[in-house]
Amino acid sequence: MNLATFVATFALVVKKIVTHFAPHLDELLAAIIVRMYGKDALPGIETAPIEVRKGNTSVRMDPTEYLRQYGHLMIGCGEWQLDEHGDGNEAVCAADLVARELGVKNNPKLKRLLDFVRREDLEGHTTALDLAQCVKVMNFHAKRRQPKHMEAWLATVIHLYLSDDTTFPIVDPKCRVLPQLYARWLDENHFKSTDPNLKHLTRLVNVLAKQPASILFDAAECTALLCAHHPDGQEAAYRWLVPMFEAFMAKQADFLLSVTALECQKTEILRPQPRSHISECWQVVTVPRQFNNGDLKSLNAAARYLYRYLDFLIVQRPNSATSILQQKAFSGDMLRMIARGIRLEEQIAEGIPSDELTDDFDTLGAPRRLDCASRWYLFINEHNNGGALFNAAFTQPEIKPTSIILEDIANVIHDIILRVVRTGATESTWSHYVLQRRNRLDRECTAKPGCNKLGDVVKFA
Repeated sequence: MNLATFVATFALVVKKIVTHFAPHLDELLAAIIVRMYGKDALPGIETAPIEVRKGNTSVRMDPTEYLRQYGHLMIGCGEWQLDEHGDGNEAVCAADLVARELGVKNNPKLKRLLDFVRREDLEGHTTALDLAQCVKVMNFHAKRRQPKHMEAWLATVIHLYLSDDTTFPIVDPKCRVLPQLYARWLDENHFKSTDPNLKHLTRLVNVLAKQPASILFDAAECTALLCAHHPDGQEAAYRWLVPMFEAFMAKQADFLLSVTALECQKTEILRPQPRSHISECWQVVTVPRQFNNGDLKSLNAAARYLYRYLDFLIVQRPNSATSILQQKAFSGDMLRMIARGIRLEEQIAEGIPSDELTDDFDTLGAPRRLDCASRWYLFINEHNNGGALFNAAFTQPEIKPTSIILEDIANVIHDIILRVVRTGATESTWSHYVLQRRNRLDRECTAKPGCNKLGDVVKFA
């Protein structure tokens, strides 16, 4: 049963659109599409507020039941027909699924937009100041970054683009005024383009200024579209650009602070066997919370900038929440093995008795949140071989920080890396690790009656 038939059968009214934290361009576009083309099939969709699903809330019933009982329409989450993160292998994004469900996927103008969004979402193909890049930056650095504000910002240009009487791209030079509007913003705020916090944005604007009109959905083309077709012309374009300019400035300031914080850290080099070059070693950098007092959001980008051969970045936030970020594009086997070790250690740190620990190879390596170690979420990007292990990340602010101390997290990662390099990311390697960890835990419990978790720091050898 398709969505429209389901809604009609139960005479439902959509009361909320629910998506994940910091929705990407594809989820925001999906919300705009469903409002534009689904108002007849989905009563209430035009005015339903868009809200974020809490990161630690699992879907306890089928999303169709959420829709039937509460009027919540899930987009980009819930593992159902409007969520691209399900078990299927089809290369689609959330906006594709919504357009297909509403029967508008072959609309020529919408199809061009969907092709662009899909490439960005699945393959990371972004260009200077394109809509995908702007949404990512504004989600974390804009002054007004709630989903309703982000949707409204994006809808300003999407509605114009999808109107029947608009053309795209706009070639009229009188409308291609991104550099002029950027200069106006600098002047009104008494900024200089040479300001360290603005150098990157200035460079991106200059890149677009030199390019001819194109079908790319970037700040230059959207500015021209607003100038040509919005009733307020350049003023509408300027209002649309200002929050984006502000967000990129804030992001660069955060990046520079992140670089400073990382420069204070030592790089740990692991040599599982004699190596002739640093690129053949495993490198891990740990950032303790005392160096992250500002809750910096650009540490991952700063690490890629500073450390050419870095493999893993361990970041502890001010509240002790910790993330393990993979820096190189290699097989997810190593990250899955690290996730198994950390999830096992979390159970130990939480006081789970040795005979009740969950240590199953497949279970602990699953790319999701587990009941047995709910503070950690494993993300594996199958398209670019990236990934991360999150504990209470920015996208799940309500998750409790880990019970494992930072030094023990580093010890587990080091131990896992050396084992995997020697014997592979196999079930046998994991079984041997679990056996040794259980034996060590039992010895500690024998030495300290009544204690079933790691006490003193175990030094990595």
